[in-house]
Amino acid sequence: TLVLLSNPLLLGSRNALGARAAVAYAERGPVALRALVMRAAAVLSAMQAAFTVVLVLGAVPIVKLFFGEQFEAQPAILLIVGCCTITGAVNVASGSAVVAMRRSDIGFRSIVAGLLMTLGVGVFLIPAWGGLGAACALLGGSLLAAGIQWFAFLRLTRECGGCAAE
Repeated sequence: TLVLLSNPLLLGSRNALGARAAVAYAERGPVALRALVMRAAAVLSAMQAAFTVVLVLGAVPIVKLFFGEQFEAQPAILLIVGCCTITGAVNVASGSAVVAMRRSDIGFRSIVAGLLMTLGVGVFLIPAWGGLGAACALLGGSLLAAGIQWFAFLRLTRECGGCAAE
């Protein structure tokens, strides 16, 4: 719940960046799109990282305040889920780009792969580690989804061979 306080920033950024990505790609091509996405990813991930640092530094009192004494030993979960939001921020940028390039299939496939990894790893980690295992599984799936989407985006913008025909 606490980590999701940054969602309005990500949703607003996705809306604004999606339009800018489409214009950059349509008017100036994949090189301009790549430059825009790199800048956006840097800014969004820096903002999410700052949010996560604040969250982690205040984790024990925050968790204690919202959830009580029995959960005050769980700040590691906040850190891990906070890292997921950084991954999500970076993915907002590349996700906007692949949609602008008419390759939303890449985003879909990366999300499915991340989901399958989260579920597959979670089956083993949750019984052993509980909430910490769930957070680790979520981070693993988020990193896989981001890796797939970014690899495809960087490959497509290196040269426009994979871009949808105009």
